Amino acid sequence: MPSIAQKAGDIVDHVGHRVHHAAKSVEAQIGATTNQLLPPRRREQMIEQSRDYANRNPKIAAFLTTQAAFTGIPLVLFLAFAAVTLLVSLTTCLFLGLLVSLSITFFVVGLALIFVVPTVFIASFSAIFIFIWGLAGFIILRKFNERGASAKPSTRFGDAVKNGNAAGTGETYADDPTSSGDGGPVSRVHGTVEWDRKWADGVKHDSVVLETDNAYQVLKAASTEPSPYAWLLTND
Repeated sequence: MPSIAQKAGDIVDHVGHRVHHAAKSVEAQIGATTNQLLPPRRREQMIEQSRDYANRNPKIAAFLTTQAAFTGIPLVLFLAFAAVTLLVSLTTCLFLGLLVSLSITFFVVGLALIFVVPTVFIASFSAIFIFIWGLAGFIILRKFNERGASAKPSTRFGDAVKNGNAAGTGETYADDPTSSGDGGPVSRVHGTVEWDRKWADGVKHDSVVLETDNAYQVLKAASTEPSPYAWLLTND
């Protein structure tokens, strides 16, 4: 029992000390606020003016003092109650507003995620599918282009006579631009002979150029009928 009573006394002393310290702090704060609003010199002047007024008008001063003594305490308590109520209301409103805003935000965001997550997944998979489809199409087209380029036949006369074999004539020429034929040396680069010839279909009139200095080849080309392979003589 003595130990419990001693502990209770210690607790009461500690609480009293804390209350006294809090009262001192409040008093110091009120004094600092009062000094900021009404400096000591200003308060002394107001007290001197009140004394002078009470000396000149004692009845009115007594009436005002009585009213302040009886009505001042309720008014001060009312103002304190109003201030505390305002602070509690503001704190409660802020807390409830924060709580309600967080609750509504979480609810709306969770509801939106139900639609956003599938949409993002579908868009992502669609982008991946389109990318893979385009890449596969590009690879296939590139393979087809490579095969087509390797299997495409040569249409140039120079490619036909690359190995010294002239198409349609049965004659063999060397890689050198000058070779000997039946009528002497034939050159594909020295001089030209031009004449007008209609094509086999008789529609287009074109100027045919035979690049040769051999008169025998010129007469042979002029005497023969137009052939669909005659254009090979003009292509190099």
